Amino acid sequence: WAPQSPGASAMVMNVRTGEILAMASYPWFDSEAFSPTSLSAQSGITASSFNSDPRRPLLNRAMQGLYPAGSVFKIISMAAGLDSGVFAADTPVECANRWYGQQYGDVLEYRTDWYLPGRGLINFRQALTYSCNPYFWQLGVALHNTDPALLTRYANLMGLGVSTGQNVLPEATGKVPGPSNSLQSWELADTLNLVIGQGQTQITPL
Repeated sequence: WAPQSPGASAMVMNVRTGEILAMASYPWFDSEAFSPTSLSAQSGITASSFNSDPRRPLLNRAMQGLYPAGSVFKIISMAAGLDSGVFAADTPVECANRWYGQQYGDVLEYRTDWYLPGRGLINFRQALTYSCNPYFWQLGVALHNTDPALLTRYANLMGLGVSTGQNVLPEATGKVPGPSNSLQSWELADTLNLVIGQGQTQITPL
């Protein structure tokens, strides 16, 4: 897939200490090209050619690439639900194909899960294991009704949308949207996007 890849990043960390064991950003570049006497430069591979490459090889995607979190964000949503007491680990929710949410006049909004057969009645642990969107949407309603800013605060506390604190390499801070930093009024629909890592969420792989 590499020749067609628009870019990628990978890291290996010590989960107990946070130590970075390995970090990679693709596509890579030959640093020798920055030396005018190098073989790379003499063969036509120069720093300017990196700048004109649409895949941006000079971008350290691990620390500067900004992407939606996706379902990995559900770990933070689960922590917010449990630590705040909004949900308990054994809270049952029906994980069906279709989840009904807000009422807009005569129209009841619904969202469709990625897993069409549905999972039936499940608890919090199963919801994370199966990555059940309806469960987390129901959690999102509870978090939003308790405090619309709650989920964003937990994300920041767990390191998303804030600086890591290192000063060795430049990094992008990213953004976890919420009532205080949204360009428009924060609605339940925004929380329902955030609770599954979608919407305006932008974070680095690190």
